[in-house]
Amino acid sequence: MTIKITGPWSLETVQTYLGEIEIPVQIAALNNDNLPVLISLWFSYENNHIWCATQRDAHIVKLLAKNPSCAFQISSEHMPYKGVRGRATASIIESDGARILDTLVTKYLKESDSKFAKWLTSRKANEVAIQLDLVSMATWDFSGRMVNS
Repeated sequence: MTIKITGPWSLETVQTYLGEIEIPVQIAALNNDNLPVLISLWFSYENNHIWCATQRDAHIVKLLAKNPSCAFQISSEHMPYKGVRGRATASIIESDGARILDTLVTKYLKESDSKFAKWLTSRKANEVAIQLDLVSMATWDFSGRMVNS
């Protein structure tokens, strides 16, 4: 599937940004009242997909299983402002939960022997992966006008 991209960045720049940035993704999904719910999760970027891991019984898993259409944003709150947002279709993949969790622990915690890392990985049996199949992305980068920021 071709991903529609608008804004100043090429697909290669988006891939580099998503591969290097160490902040959570924000995912918006619709609840049972058709109102948006926003959640932040750690993510990894692999093969043009955004991957997250969370517990099988998490609210976001239930919402995305019911309605897989969602929106996402990955951007820092620090200047200069830049980032990626867009629309995606989510899939819940139970078999990849533990693998994605290990990837995220390595990315965000840098070590697997901390107390927090051990607690997270002790729950692998109930972990599922959320795969975002990207439909469209909009990018922005205000680095040029925020040079001294």
